[in-house]
Amino acid sequence: MAQNSFVTSIEDADRTLYDFGTAAEDDVDIVTLSRVDALKSHKICTSDGSEHILVTDSVVYCDKNADGTVLHFVSDRKISFRVFPGLAATGETAKYSVETGDWSASGACDVMLEVAYTGNCARLYENETLVDDSIFMGQDYPWTIGLKRFGVKKNSFVLEVDELKKDAPVYLEQWPEFSSNGIMKVSSIKARAYHEVTARI
Repeated sequence: MAQNSFVTSIEDADRTLYDFGTAAEDDVDIVTLSRVDALKSHKICTSDGSEHILVTDSVVYCDKNADGTVLHFVSDRKISFRVFPGLAATGETAKYSVETGDWSASGACDVMLEVAYTGNCARLYENETLVDDSIFMGQDYPWTIGLKRFGVKKNSFVLEVDELKKDAPVYLEQWPEFSSNGIMKVSSIKARAYHEVTARI
């Protein structure tokens, strides 16, 4: 049975018809990609069997091993990606492995990681030592981490995100949408190289 759905989130948007082959569930999320994003999209499957859409400008390839699914990004420009649905986890803390490549030959003075996450707070570990942390302020405020202090060679980190409870006693300008009593996920990670130029005048 076909069911109609209309895009109404964008002001003055043209109404778009979606035709479902079967009856649509109430909790279905529909994501409409632009043609540009669609050409940069990849379907990935995580170690728990869940499927995601990955959008990136970079070349990406996937390894699956006993430790889970590993995504490798290769680019001569900034590396960034977005995932839908976000990379959520079960329990009260989500853990992600983040590896950075050797950027000593790039000429950059620093590389910044921008982590867009949703949760109560987040922590970054290097060799099991806490090296940075963040308190969630909203989905419009990504966590920025400077990598220069960790050296320019290849490095490995563990990123932890604690669950944000629906009834948490915290103030947020805009609360995220909850599909359950709590939420913790990483929506995107971007790496931006910064170059320094000195001019004598």
